[in-house]
Amino acid sequence: MTRILTQQPGIVDVQADFHTHRVAVVVNPDQIDMPAVFGALMAAGYPGERIHT
Repeated sequence: MTRILTQQPGIVDVQADFHTHRVAVVVNPDQIDMPAVFGALMAAGYPGERIHT
């Protein structure tokens, strides 16, 4: 999953916690294509949701 995310333009940092099944992603909002990121994750079998903190 981290490999899939780091290949996407606009991804700055990825922190995966496999115990909680969560991934924190830092993005550059000027370069990110969120539908493409979620599409890549879904194609690899990883459902995702956008959470703002």
